[in-house]
Amino acid sequence: MASNRVPAGDAWRRAPILAFVGAIAAASPAAADTWSGFYVGGSIGQSSGDADSRIALSENWSIESAGLRTDIVNGWSRGLEPVGTNFGAHIGVNQLWEQWVFGAVFGLENLGAKETSYRPSTPAPSTPSLSYAFGNSVDVGKSWSLRGRVGYDIGGVLPYLSVGYQTAEVEASAQELSSGGYSKLGQKSEWTGGVSYGVGLETQLGAGWSIRGEYQRIDLGDITFDTAYRAGSSFQTTPPYTETVKQEVTVNSF
Repeated sequence: MASNRVPAGDAWRRAPILAFVGAIAAASPAAADTWSGFYVGGSIGQSSGDADSRIALSENWSIESAGLRTDIVNGWSRGLEPVGTNFGAHIGVNQLWEQWVFGAVFGLENLGAKETSYRPSTPAPSTPSLSYAFGNSVDVGKSWSLRGRVGYDIGGVLPYLSVGYQTAEVEASAQELSSGGYSKLGQKSEWTGGVSYGVGLETQLGAGWSIRGEYQRIDLGDITFDTAYRAGSSFQTTPPYTETVKQEVTVNSF
C-alpha cells in the first residue's frame, strides 16, 4: 500500500489510486515527521478463502435409511475455495510516539471472492437405484472494516500488526436434484462479520507518499439457511424433507 500524510487540521485531499497488494493515498506532507496525520487511499489485491458447506437433515429424512442419509450429507457437504480480485478505499490516522506508530483505519472494499461447485448426478452408494446431483456456491462481496494497527519505524520503513472488525455481504446457495424427481434449492444473502487481523510493511516514498503490502485474515463467521422444493419438483411431501445448510466463510486478503 502507499499513503501520503495529512497533518491534523489540514483539509482532506482526494487520493489517486495506484496500488499493488494494498493501497496508495495522497495528501499534503506532514511537518515534523511523515508518519503522523490523516491519510486516504485506495487498494487492490487478491482474495482467497475457505467456505465450508455443512448439511444437516431433518423432518421426513428420519424415515430414510441411515446409509442414504450419510450419502446425502457426504455428497453435499463441500469445502469451497472462493478466489478473486479485491479493491477498495480507506481513510485513517497515525500518530508517531518515539519510534512507535499507532493508528486506526476505516475501509470500504469489495472482496470479490467467489466459487461455484457442481457434482453431476451419481448413484447413491447405499441406494444405487437413486442418483443425486449437488451444487454449492458462495460469493463474498461488499465489505467494510475498522482496524487498529501498531508499527515500529525503522528509518522510514514500518513493519506493523493490525487487528479489528470486518463485515461482508455473503451470498450462498445449495441445490439438489435426484433421479426420483426430487428438486430442492436454498439460498441466502446476509451481512456477517468477525475478527480481522494482519501483518504488513509500509515504506515512505517521499513528499508525503508511502506504499505498503499487507496480508489480512478475515473470519466472517457463518450463515445458515434451509432448502425448499423448487417449482417443477415432482416429489414433494408434508412434512418436507428438510436440509439445513451451514456456510462458514474465512477470507485471506493479500
